[in-house]
This record gives sequence, C-alpha cells and structure tokens, in this order.
Amino acid sequence: MPLEDSEFGKRDLRSPTLTSQASTGGQGYPEMNLPTVLTLSRPVLVVPIIAILMAGGYWSTRWAAILFGIGILTDFLDGFLARRLDQASPLGRFLDPLCDKIFVYSIAFFFAAIGTISLMITLLIFARDLVVDGIRRRSAKSGKVLQANRWGKIKFILQGLALAISFFAISSPGGTLSGSIANLILFAAFLVSLPGVVLLVRESKQT
Repeated sequence: MPLEDSEFGKRDLRSPTLTSQASTGGQGYPEMNLPTVLTLSRPVLVVPIIAILMAGGYWSTRWAAILFGIGILTDFLDGFLARRLDQASPLGRFLDPLCDKIFVYSIAFFFAAIGTISLMITLLIFARDLVVDGIRRRSAKSGKVLQANRWGKIKFILQGLALAISFFAISSPGGTLSGSIANLILFAAFLVSLPGVVLLVRESKQT
C-alpha cells in the first residue's frame, strides 16, 4: 500500500545508522536477514495472486485474497522484526517502499484493468505517491528526513481495505455494490492523504 509514509511509520523507526553486513573478500555486503526476506516476499506474491485471479472462480478468488492478506501481514512483520531482532539495515529501508509499491499497485492496476475499481482513482493515488516520493528524495538530498504522518497511515489502511473488498467484488453476487464501495473507500483514501502532502511540503521548506 507508497508507501513509505503509510505503514504506520515503521520505516521511520528503522535507523539509517543501523547496518547488518557480512564480510566477503574484504568487502561489506548487506546481510539477507529475515525482515529483508519478508519484504522481498511481497513482489513474489504478486505473480500467484494475479494468476489465480485470472483463473477465475469463487474459491480461486478466496485463495488470492488469502495470499493478499499474507502480503499485507509481511508488511507489518518485517518492520517489527527488524526492530525486535536488531536487524534494521539501509537495504531494508530501500527495499521496503519499493516492494510495497510493486505489491500494492500491481494488484490495484489489475483490478482497474478488469473494471473492478476505477482506473482514474487508482491513477490519482499513484500520482499522489509519486509526488510524495519526489518530496522525500529532494529533502533527503539536502540531508533532511521527513517523518511519516498520520494522514499517510490512514491512506494505507483505507487503500488496503479497498483492495481487500475488490477480491470479493469480482466473484460475489453483489459484486457491483462491492466494487462501488471499494471505489468510495479508494477515493476517501486519496482525499484523506492530501493534508499529509501539504504537511510534507511545508516541512520540506523549513530550514
């Protein structure tokens, strides 16, 4: 669900000064630890989720929804374990938002392509996340780290909820109604996220 300002601020808790490296041939390489493996599992899950959805059928959709739920769960677990096991690393900080985008938007655009959710609303949220990424990168170049805010966290919750509903919209008798509800939640997620963008812009301009 971009999403560096969305997952309950977990990436802000991963200190960039913390590293996990193993020595090989006199050079340091990031360690492939459990939190990083969980992070990388999300884009891997995209393939079976979409393949199962394309197969069609009531139970196929349910299995795809379960895999989606597992992916969302890893999004919480990787940050928690990184802190709990003291395995936070710059590699994890880099991969986490990237894998989030691949996971969430691959599924979101699939649903948009088959008409379950609105492509326009999906593009609006995607554009919003690109703007946030740009603001963060520009601030990072000047040595300033912008903290996640509650608006982004609420957006992530609503976005995940809308996608979860979309799984049931494509195979249930009330699919049209479920799709409409998913669109309303997605649009609400976009509106709720706008104050967060304004706050980030203001923070980025502060010296």
